Amino acid sequence: MYKSGKHNLLQLQKASILEMLRASSGNVWKVLIYDSQGKDIIAPLFKVGDLRQQGITLNLPLEDARGKIPGIEAIYLLGDDKQSLERFLKDAEEKLYSKLHLNFCSYILDDSLKELARLSLERNCVSSISTITDRYLHFVTISPTTFSLNIGDGFRTYYGNTSEGVSNLLDLKVVDRLMSVMMTLGTIPFVLVPSSNTPAKSIGIKLAECFSRLIQSKANKNYSASGNMMSTLNGNNRSTLIILDRSVDLTSMIIHSWIYEPLIHDIFGIQLNKVVIQKDTFELGSDDFFFSMSRSLPLPKVATKIAEFLDDYNSKVGNITKENTDVTLSLASAIKALPEITQQKRILDMHTKIATALVDHVKNTELDKVYEFEYDVFGFSDKQAIAGLEKLLDNEKIGVLDKYRAFLCFVFAKPHIRGWQLDTFLFKLKALGHTTNALETIENLEKAKEYIESLSKRRQISIHNQSDTSTTDGPQGAGTQRHLSAISSKLFDTGVTLLQGAKNLLKRKDHSVVVNLVEHILQGSKNEGFQEKFTIIDPRDMESNAKVHPCKLVTVFVLGGGNFTESISLAELAQKTGHHLIYGSTFMDRPEQFIQQLEPL
Repeated sequence: MYKSGKHNLLQLQKASILEMLRASSGNVWKVLIYDSQGKDIIAPLFKVGDLRQQGITLNLPLEDARGKIPGIEAIYLLGDDKQSLERFLKDAEEKLYSKLHLNFCSYILDDSLKELARLSLERNCVSSISTITDRYLHFVTISPTTFSLNIGDGFRTYYGNTSEGVSNLLDLKVVDRLMSVMMTLGTIPFVLVPSSNTPAKSIGIKLAECFSRLIQSKANKNYSASGNMMSTLNGNNRSTLIILDRSVDLTSMIIHSWIYEPLIHDIFGIQLNKVVIQKDTFELGSDDFFFSMSRSLPLPKVATKIAEFLDDYNSKVGNITKENTDVTLSLASAIKALPEITQQKRILDMHTKIATALVDHVKNTELDKVYEFEYDVFGFSDKQAIAGLEKLLDNEKIGVLDKYRAFLCFVFAKPHIRGWQLDTFLFKLKALGHTTNALETIENLEKAKEYIESLSKRRQISIHNQSDTSTTDGPQGAGTQRHLSAISSKLFDTGVTLLQGAKNLLKRKDHSVVVNLVEHILQGSKNEGFQEKFTIIDPRDMESNAKVHPCKLVTVFVLGGGNFTESISLAELAQKTGHHLIYGSTFMDRPEQFIQQLEPL
């Protein structure tokens, strides 16, 4: 994944927030006020110490009771909603701070701005409001190349039985936040969407129209916008934004992973870059050197890397006293090196705890067997697939939800197996106390049989094209991956050996339909039928029939839910093609969350 450079989304969003924090009258000390939307944007990027370095003495939720602080300016980061604006006006009316700088997470609508102006005059608090600025920050950055719009339940809303009014409200949110991503990147994109009438196409058209209106009216705005926004509208930086429907591939949302970041999210959940394991909260921040380089590694390799870094840490500690016989020089050397090695040790201890918790869960629930089956079933014969699923369903250690996910992968891999065989599996799941309505889900998937069959064909082609696909000599996969191994025999400071006894499984080849589609799109005109499958919209010229443009910066947005496996796979594709690929979705759903959205469809 890209960690530096002009397309580093994390650093760009951080820079925009720093611009906001410094946009005051020059006072050294300031107060930062945010609503829930503003908090979610700031939380993954800044710690309290980081904010203090920018002169922020207090950072407080908008809804909290707050007293008057004379002589101090306040910086607000709010969403454009009536409740937040009303609370802001109350602060202005009560003159809690000397000056109020109002920043919107994205942009304020003209009607809302007029209403804000009217109420400010009515309450005689205009003099308290120093600036009003559109910031275009309304998304959550997960990594330099991954983002979330932080809009949950998207698949159910867009692809379920939802009223037009609810869908339209969600459209506004998605367009608003996607525009924030593009503004932060400093580019007006060519928008590439499916040619057929899908929710993704609708979002693409509305986003392009929104950009077009903004370009035409930028000179008439009577309030300020961030410098990044103005340079974007006035500049010629172009990129490609690919918007895809989640419905093109459901399997990647359900299937288990053996990769560190997806596995953490699956088992424990990653929310705003924080992980909670029992009573401990761990922060996977941008300064976490170990997570940056290991998030895409299989779990066994993560354990090996931890051991290697701990060896390096112990070596550094030993060298501090060995380098100088002079006590004074030795002490000076230790003081200089201490902050760096202390931070390194803290991060390694944290990942030791996370990795140990992951392996304990994998061993107790035998997830390695589920993982093997789900990836190998797409290459199994019908007999092997049935035998493999039966074995999983009869395994008492495997959780019911994990069995259900394996069952759904079986359905996607073998869409032609129906009738009594499927009923037998459903009966077993119900007997195990499965609470989700599996039968209703499968019946709805049956209605999309054409989709499932075409998905299966695409996957089979992908599998046959991969030279290192696993052998299919049994429901457990390749024989070389049968043996238990001690992933790490290194002893840590706690005296506990990490990860002994877990399966040293290799990473399976990814069969992601989304990644295959993106690769197909990047090849553009080389692929027959490209123009029939996709439509390109240019916000700078809505009337023209835009052609494929060779943009190096490409943002891939999946409407209705995303996952870390696709994000990592796209990063690998970027290395292969030389493009800068950024991945995002409405929300990074955990498999359990996504399955819950499937139930009522």
